[in-house]
Amino acid sequence: MKLKIDLKKKISVNKDDSKESLDSFYKLAPFIFFLPETERLFLSSPTNRRNLIDRFIFNHDIGYNKIINQYNKNLIERSKILSNDNFDINWLNRIEENISNFGLKIYSSRSKQIKVLIDNLNYFLKEFK
Repeated sequence: MKLKIDLKKKISVNKDDSKESLDSFYKLAPFIFFLPETERLFLSSPTNRRNLIDRFIFNHDIGYNKIINQYNKNLIERSKILSNDNFDINWLNRIEENISNFGLKIYSSRSKQIKVLIDNLNYFLKEFK
């Protein structure tokens, strides 16, 4: 026998959980979520911060995950090539070029996403002043 637990989030504004108060709240702050890892985000490794930014990007660009996967695949391939004493320099150069190109695409996407986050935070800061 399996036990099914159904957890639901209940939000109220000043002890008012009516649709009108929640609609007002969502208009003011369209997204707010805190997870345990969010609290530790700035104390943890840079990898966790990059992964969070990557998740935001993937939400609106599903092709982004392919770029990340290709980048990582090329990094692994380069490591395998370099661990061999005998390798084709042209192939290594091609792998390095791929890493550079995918890296630039990743950098560009992350940079744009961080700008969006900063713009949104600045907007909300103005609203609360």
